[in-house]
Amino acid sequence: MTPTATKTPPITYARRGRLIGCRGWCNPQDKKRHKSLKMPRRSVMSGMGVAGTAAPLVDEPESKLFSSLVRQWKDETLTLSSIEEIALHPAYQRIIGMGPAVVPWILRELEAEPDQWFWALRALTGEDPVDPGARGRIAEMSRSWLSWARHRGIRW
Repeated sequence: MTPTATKTPPITYARRGRLIGCRGWCNPQDKKRHKSLKMPRRSVMSGMGVAGTAAPLVDEPESKLFSSLVRQWKDETLTLSSIEEIALHPAYQRIIGMGPAVVPWILRELEAEPDQWFWALRALTGEDPVDPGARGRIAEMSRSWLSWARHRGIRW
């Protein structure tokens, strides 16, 4: 940082196609240059999500993204025995990050092939219907979650 740098407000909004502020630290002589720059036009579907994070592409629906993440997660955790390592896998965490909308898809996966979906289901629903005596028994835990979902009218 140079001694003449000043903090400018973190404004990146555009008014009539012109930049009205810069983000972060700018030198005073750069302010004039920034004000004359044109903002690039972006469509709503430009591939950028909230806070500049990458969002799924428009041509890749969330269900396809979910399926690819499930495949990746299962392939890369096949030989792991630690529940923590399995649940902390990046693909599994991205599935959780997709939000409660994926609960029916997880339930479908759980019904077709019982697997370690319990961490994600607890995180997404805030509930845990598994009886403490059934812990560690995947088939029983799966039945508990499926029963819980049916009782609440969740369709998958």
